[in-house]
Amino acid sequence: MGHRWGSWALAAFVAVACGGSDETTGDGPAGSSSSSGAGGTASTTSAGGATTTTSGSGGAGGNEGREYSTDPNDFFGTPRCDTLDALFCDDFEDDPLGGPPTDPGWSVDAGAGAAVEISDEQAGRGSRSLKVTGDLDYSRGWVRQEGLFPREQFYGRVLYRVENPGPDDFVHWDLVEAIGRDAQGEPLKRMRFGGVSLRNEQGTDFIFNRYFFNFEMTPRPQGFDEFTQPEIDGSAPLAWGEWHCVEFFYDAPSDEAIMWYDGVERVRFTGTVTEGQHQGRTADFPTFDGVNLGWTTYQNIDRPFTVFIDEVALDDARIGCGN
Repeated sequence: MGHRWGSWALAAFVAVACGGSDETTGDGPAGSSSSSGAGGTASTTSAGGATTTTSGSGGAGGNEGREYSTDPNDFFGTPRCDTLDALFCDDFEDDPLGGPPTDPGWSVDAGAGAAVEISDEQAGRGSRSLKVTGDLDYSRGWVRQEGLFPREQFYGRVLYRVENPGPDDFVHWDLVEAIGRDAQGEPLKRMRFGGVSLRNEQGTDFIFNRYFFNFEMTPRPQGFDEFTQPEIDGSAPLAWGEWHCVEFFYDAPSDEAIMWYDGVERVRFTGTVTEGQHQGRTADFPTFDGVNLGWTTYQNIDRPFTVFIDEVALDDARIGCGN
């Protein structure tokens, strides 16, 4: 249990760490290019309303036979980093309570009243997880993984739980954010999976509540504004008081980003927004310098979020929620 790196990833982390990077600001480092291969799919079976897909290849060590279940009964329980054979996996089980994650690949980027700490209050697997506590104003609670970067392409998986009750107010929140620059000194490009939610006046139901892909740059170039690609059909809203699984894929050469929710594809961006108010907007992805995971909000809200993050994995092939 604890932290697990593939052998190639350990060597890459040492090289990046020795070169130095910016771990103290929200902008992150500038980087150079890298590349990796994606895994394929061999077969798919369905049973009891859930689907299991078997991968033909993937993983740091050519990990074959991964199953991509959509049944939440397969997702949780005992830690699985030791058997995953991914480039990176952290279940937080060996980290001291009340402190930050201890794996050298992580850096903490928490600001505007947010706190990030290891907790045993909730866990998706095992007995510990990463707890992010927000604030009533703009609140940033990230942990950043830079040990595998720079990269042109990568997959990830995170288990997460949003405590109930969350805010009634309108709020834009993000769970995952890939970051990178076109060149040193250029604006930081932020390719984010998150969403928006707003409850009715009684706080009993949502007026809207859905995931999306969001593209932002900081500082914003003159004339630029962020834009979003909505989820496929709005049928996977943010759930409160439950553990769920989000997988993600980023590919710089194709300007593509995909998000799976509990094993089912929910959001796909392929360089151009295809629906919604931002239809037709385009993005040119940079080489990725890192990935942020946690919880960030951008509006004043009536109640702060409390979010738990568990068993984060990164790889050059799709990971799956049940692995």
